[in-house]
Amino acid sequence: MASYHYMARDRSGQSVSGRLDLPSRAQALRRLRSQGLTPVSLAEVPLGQPSEARQRPPRERAARPGTAPPARRAVKARGVPREREVDEFLRILLGLLKGGMTIGDAVRQLRDRAASAPVRALAEKVWARLSDGATLGGALREAAPSARRETMNAVIEIGEQTGNLPPILAELVEQRAEARAVRKKLVGSLLYPGFLFLMAVLVAAFLLFFLMPQVRSTVEGLGSGLSPMATFLLGASNLLLLAAPLLGTLLVLAGLGAAWMKRREGGAARLDRWILRLPLVGGMVKDAEVFRVCSLLSLLLGSGIHASEAFLLTRQSLRNRELQRRFEEVRQEINEGAYVAVSLRQHDVLHPTAADLLKVGEETGELAEGFANLRNDYRDSLSERLRRLTLGVSGCAIGGAFLFVAMVALAVVTSIFQVGNSIGL
Repeated sequence: MASYHYMARDRSGQSVSGRLDLPSRAQALRRLRSQGLTPVSLAEVPLGQPSEARQRPPRERAARPGTAPPARRAVKARGVPREREVDEFLRILLGLLKGGMTIGDAVRQLRDRAASAPVRALAEKVWARLSDGATLGGALREAAPSARRETMNAVIEIGEQTGNLPPILAELVEQRAEARAVRKKLVGSLLYPGFLFLMAVLVAAFLLFFLMPQVRSTVEGLGSGLSPMATFLLGASNLLLLAAPLLGTLLVLAGLGAAWMKRREGGAARLDRWILRLPLVGGMVKDAEVFRVCSLLSLLLGSGIHASEAFLLTRQSLRNRELQRRFEEVRQEINEGAYVAVSLRQHDVLHPTAADLLKVGEETGELAEGFANLRNDYRDSLSERLRRLTLGVSGCAIGGAFLFVAMVALAVVTSIFQVGNSIGL
């Protein structure tokens, strides 16, 4: 017979601790779960040692007088963890929890044996908060503070309170990985057309500001004039040189004006409203936001969270303030008994087809599944927008460069012919 000291949380989220005398660790875990408790830590008490001695957090026993606890030093040394480090921490933690470990044991395992130094540092911070009695979501909120991860922390706390942390954490890890893949695709899709556009600008600048002046000096040295096409291109280059300082000043003023507007009350919301109205960018921003909203709502509603609370938590993840305002109006109407799909459509959050699909799921009692299907639809829509944008920008860059090179070649050839005519060739 062995003795185990445990720390756990009941269904209301309250922290409880105690001692179990059972033959094995596995039986102790089963006993806790059968009582509706979510284990946080489970440690065997050596024979002859009272269980109260193990209740003190390890960081307190290891700390020396006049020195800060290791976790606190790590907080000051490393700063706020990045998204990639948080994702790796959650992914490894999920694997340990699925293997039967408690939350506390899994975090300690990460703290002591994780291959990545940033993950070990994050685990050390989280364990310091868990030792103080915090929930895993609360520990992550303090160890890795970020407004963008507030909804994630709330979802983790919900999983702890309901005793369904592993499946909820698995869905959360999958959604974060999917969102990261979408961001990578967005950046990758914009890099190629951006590179082509930059190369086209550099080629145009070389031809206008280096080649054409050389052609002009050569032609004039032979006692002839430029062709009309060459004269036009040289005039355009001179105009660009004169207009460049003005355009640069306007761009700087526009950036300063946008920064000033974001600091004013209501200015940031007005700026976000303008962004949504832009021809290409607005649709991409909206699809990306709705994709994230559908992912979170499918997770929260599938976890048994009430629609009003789920919408409140999801609203915090929106970065566009105009969409935040619309989403809050939707939440208020839902509290008054309105249909979710109808309200989202009326406030222009969902397009008509998506609203119709969601309404079917709402009427059949599968609202969470409906949002999961919309997540896939909006992911495909965002990919299609990226594909069209890539093709459009690439085509314009290549076509513009080809047209400009053709105009320069025509200007050079016609100038040479004009020189030949002037000397009687």
